[in-house]
Amino acid sequence: MSYPKYSNRKQYSPKYSIIVSPPDKVLMVVVAFLVIIGLMSIFSASAPKCIEAGINPLKFVAQQFVFMILGIVGIKFFANYDYKNLVPWTMMVSMVVIVLLALVGLTPLGLTVNNSTRWLALGPLSFQPSEFSKLAVVLLLASAFCKNPRITQQKMVYFFPILIMVLFIFKQPNLSMVILLGMTSLIMWLSAGGPLKAAMITIFCGGGFVALNIYTALNGMWSLLKPYQLTRITTWLNPELDSQGAGYQIVQSLTAFATGGFFGVGFGNSKQKLFWLPESHTDFIYSVIGEE
Repeated sequence: MSYPKYSNRKQYSPKYSIIVSPPDKVLMVVVAFLVIIGLMSIFSASAPKCIEAGINPLKFVAQQFVFMILGIVGIKFFANYDYKNLVPWTMMVSMVVIVLLALVGLTPLGLTVNNSTRWLALGPLSFQPSEFSKLAVVLLLASAFCKNPRITQQKMVYFFPILIMVLFIFKQPNLSMVILLGMTSLIMWLSAGGPLKAAMITIFCGGGFVALNIYTALNGMWSLLKPYQLTRITTWLNPELDSQGAGYQIVQSLTAFATGGFFGVGFGNSKQKLFWLPESHTDFIYSVIGEE
């Protein structure tokens, strides 16, 4: 069998009769720089914490390096893989994610950290199954909208697993992940050709629902928001009101940016990461990058 010649194409997939294009070189270079900058930033932000705890300063960098190698292997594989071959795996991946989320919420295997049960402990391995829901939702929606953006009764088989995942994640509770999955779903629908008017109505209704919950919670009425979620919102709006408590981390992160100024204090020279920024190597690593 002879295939057509394409000057800017590399491989041909006879199963689906499509051309698999080569990787985007600019995108690969950008990703490479981000990975390198990420490794440098993790070392700078985590080394003082490790030294204080009496462990190897390279601990977190070594962990990230292992994931980087796995990522490179994954990139090499999927760069030459016809993504349409993932369609038969969509439901299997979704069911596995739902089972993992169920184990977190319904069994003692779920670990509670900071009043949220999001982690699953399987022997020495612990992870957040909600992270895999991102992949499952993308696969489900891609399968649902690959031909047209219409939401029909026949497509409910794709939407029902998403609803189950969202309910499990909301129960943890993990409101930020629920919002992320919702925005991802909306953007994929628009990208598939969904009507902009309907999307704007959805955003308006969703935003109004969130605003109503915030208002009722602030006024002591019934709300879906947990107390710690409301505290996060009010602290984000006015961190100075509790600069030594709930707002401490935000105030110190802003101080890091102010200390760094426009040009920064130089790689490894951040002072906030030493004593004043407790989560400098995780949630607030961007503050260290900004200061340096």
